[in-house]
Amino acid sequence: MKLGTGVIKVDYGAFELKKTYQRNMAIAILFGAGLHLLAMGAWFSVKWILTDPMPETTNVIRIKDISDLAPPPSLVKKPPAVKIDAPKIAAPKIGIPEPVPDEEAEENVVLATQDQLADISQPDVGTGDGSDGDGMVIEIGDEDFFPASDEFVAVEEIPSAIFIPEPDFPEMARKAGITGVVWIRVLVDKEGNVRDAIIEKESGSNAGFEEAAKKAALGGKWTPAMQNNQPVPCWVSYKVEFIF
Repeated sequence: MKLGTGVIKVDYGAFELKKTYQRNMAIAILFGAGLHLLAMGAWFSVKWILTDPMPETTNVIRIKDISDLAPPPSLVKKPPAVKIDAPKIAAPKIGIPEPVPDEEAEENVVLATQDQLADISQPDVGTGDGSDGDGMVIEIGDEDFFPASDEFVAVEEIPSAIFIPEPDFPEMARKAGITGVVWIRVLVDKEGNVRDAIIEKESGSNAGFEEAAKKAALGGKWTPAMQNNQPVPCWVSYKVEFIF
């Protein structure tokens, strides 16, 4: 609107501001977000250009045949050494000579030298052959040495079950209608007999499953583990389920 005095009146107030502030706010937000994304994109682009990616290499060893493996450690343990203490021989006592009459004194007395005294105090104890009693021979039996339950044993063939007696179902669990699973770990010797049995994982019910499974495991028969075409003692685990 134009006034008579030459002053132009412009409509400006709360109503006009409400009409334009939302548009101006949206434009400002979009401009700021675009500027921020542009700065981030420039930073990542410069970092990617300046970085020289190095290919990561990983050495992977693939074993196609068990013969490629290194030879396993020997399972034969050395028998314990037998310590033989040398017999204690008292050193010769050298006393103070006592005067005696001339007619009682011995003639041509030979005194022991230092080397002879050393030989007497430290006699030679030999092994001997046991034939003339000049030594001793101790024979150590060739007994089997079994690995511990947590000891790793490298084998080519693991034991395989031939016969495992069926464990008796505990009467208490039968009456209560309880079932369970027990993991047993047995030691199989070179002849395939079970030498020992332990509970590897209990059923958690405390209903007698562990005792029944262990008792049955001791009567099992297995094929022995094989290493270099020779039977070796080895531990093996299996699961026993008690179900109706």
